[in-house]
Amino acid sequence: MYLLCFRASSSSPEPIPPPPINSFQLEADLRKMSRYPQCTYRYLKQIRPEAYPQIFQNSLEPDVLILMLKIFHSFYMQHEEASLLLAVLKSLSRVKRFNMTVMFMSSAEKKILQDLFDWIQRAGPEDPSVPDLQKKYGL
Repeated sequence: MYLLCFRASSSSPEPIPPPPINSFQLEADLRKMSRYPQCTYRYLKQIRPEAYPQIFQNSLEPDVLILMLKIFHSFYMQHEEASLLLAVLKSLSRVKRFNMTVMFMSSAEKKILQDLFDWIQRAGPEDPSVPDLQKKYGL
């Protein structure tokens, strides 16, 4: 079953692909939807947090992580619980070679990440794993 998303440039709904089973599918889907942040948000929202290590298996491309962080910043902070975002960030940090991906982040991208962690700490229940997770993300 496909979810539908209305794009600003069209009055007819576009289907949102089902959750990906691997990184190739996720990256292809994100490329198709990258100009439509609302659709990208709805696509990412349907992925269970614990599925990310299985989807990415060996590595997470820096541009994919950055696109995801921007969507989290634009939509998750407004529409989701902090605990969901925390679960997603924890799961992403378990992808193999994650630390290599984080090394390529610019200071502007790290600022987005810092905003996400600040929001988690303000909005969510105290979680003792947050400081360690921030270190994994290079903050």
